[in-house]
Amino acid sequence: MNLPDLVVEEAVLDLMENAEHRRSIQIINGLVKGNLTKALNGEQVGTIITA
Repeated sequence: MNLPDLVVEEAVLDLMENAEHRRSIQIINGLVKGNLTKALNGEQVGTIITA
C-alpha cells in the first residue's frame, strides 16, 4: 500500500511476505513495565499484525 506512516519498517513487511514459518508479528510497548514478560508468556499485549 506504500503508506508513509507505517508503525513497522517496510523491511519487516517484506520479510513477513516471504516468511515460511511465521505469519504474524506482535508490536508491544517495551517501555511499559511488565509488557515484555507478558508477551513472552503468551499473553495478548499490544497489536498483532498478520500477513
